[in-house]
Amino acid sequence: MEENSTGRIKTINISNRGKFDLAESYGKLKIKEIYFIVGQHLFSPCLWLGAVTFHEQLFCSFAHVTPLINSQTMNDFADGVVGILEKASLKEFLCLQELSN
Repeated sequence: MEENSTGRIKTINISNRGKFDLAESYGKLKIKEIYFIVGQHLFSPCLWLGAVTFHEQLFCSFAHVTPLINSQTMNDFADGVVGILEKASLKEFLCLQELSN
């Protein structure tokens, strides 16, 4: 991947936007989910994960640069992240070694 990085200097970037303190509705308009993403042009990483919390729910956005990372690899990465988050949410205390099982 290094020789074909198309100018990218990072493999992955994780960005946590934090809490979005917006109202759930504006008149008849109701917000159920909220995501954010940044452009992956030129200097961005090969793979990007953005997280935001909206009304106590976590929303994640995943972006990747093709052909550096194919869609199957990105889907596997996203599934892995979701799996880790699900395991972590089931326990009050969690050892990192448990995440690999």
